[in-house]
Amino acid sequence: METVPTWNEDEATRIAEAAEAWMREHQPPGYTPTPEESRRMSILHSRRQEAGRMRDMCAWQMIHMSLLCLAIASYRRFAG
Repeated sequence: METVPTWNEDEATRIAEAAEAWMREHQPPGYTPTPEESRRMSILHSRRQEAGRMRDMCAWQMIHMSLLCLAIASYRRFAG
């Protein structure tokens, strides 16, 4: 059985800053999300806030990976 990572404020901040920086750097010029993309991003942001309040490092990491995956797919759709 895998152990759940303990909450680490510095690591949580590093993960959040890295994800947000990647999204800013890779966002295509003029990008506008579809309503569905906006809805999904809003859900993930709500879940991220809850994970932070609960100090759930595993959920925090997974949510940021989901945010990045959504951004990658959205940006690719916009650019393609």
